[in-house]
Amino acid sequence: MISANVQNFKSIAFPAIGTGALKYDAKTVFNAIIAAVKFFEQTWQLPPLKDVYIVVYDKETERKQVAICSFMYN
Repeated sequence: MISANVQNFKSIAFPAIGTGALKYDAKTVFNAIIAAVKFFEQTWQLPPLKDVYIVVYDKETERKQVAICSFMYN
């Protein structure tokens, strides 16, 4: 995220690595990514990065799902 921010990206996508073949719990991986996004948002003041897409493999439907985290600045 720092590299994307320095390069003035507006968005970035992260795969929730390990939620497919390695069978890590998708909710746990998702929450870890969200914690990192929140930390980034608190650390960088008004970054150009606006949207973070998190791609999670859903074992039940065997499909990929995307969650979008948008930064909200006052």
